[in-house]
Amino acid sequence: MKNGRCNKVLLFSCIIEGVLLLFFSVIYLFSIMPPNVLSHLNYGEEPGFIPEDGFVADARTAEAVGSAVIDHVTGHSSVQKGEVYFDCEHNVWIVCRSYWFSPGAEAYIDPKTGRILKLLFYKD
Repeated sequence: MKNGRCNKVLLFSCIIEGVLLLFFSVIYLFSIMPPNVLSHLNYGEEPGFIPEDGFVADARTAEAVGSAVIDHVTGHSSVQKGEVYFDCEHNVWIVCRSYWFSPGAEAYIDPKTGRILKLLFYKD
């Protein structure tokens, strides 16, 4: 009788060990798989939302975008003079910045997408 009980305990422990081994093997396999976080998104096919007037529809927005880019690239923030205007012929916002102790820059911004088309630096 004692021998039968040992066999049942041994069988039960083998089943538990097998289940745990299978569980940890599955966890390990999922951990080494490459993540497919953005696999369901295809940016080329979906147009997304673009406002009717574009992302940069006014001078205030153009100044905010252009100034942030120019200040970041030049490393300056003490502005002596700043100017924003829209070039109707080329359909771009032009943001000009000049600084106290260094030359400034101009940023050309696409009003539809908000993309910086060109960044020009003034010479001393």
